Amino acid sequence: MDFNAMLREDRRGCILRFLEDAPGRFGSLPVLVMVLDTAGHRTSSESVAEELDWLERNRLVTLDIPGGVVVATLTQRGAEVAQDRLRVTGVKRPELV
Repeated sequence: MDFNAMLREDRRGCILRFLEDAPGRFGSLPVLVMVLDTAGHRTSSESVAEELDWLERNRLVTLDIPGGVVVATLTQRGAEVAQDRLRVTGVKRPELV
């Protein structure tokens, strides 16, 4: 696997784990960009939006655009991936402590 693919998988896992812990299990695009920055993934809003599209296509989040801001909401399937109960190729598994 190439380095860029590993980064994409890690970003997707970070997004799912954040949403799993977030109140209401949702987060806006600007918040998710900040979350990824904090996790060491300095990336553009466009790149994060592409990851959210991928997560939606794989039924891990739903996307809504209230007031023009993209909001991702974790699905049950996405929560199971974040909790390491379900494996989806393309999402890095959480680090187990």
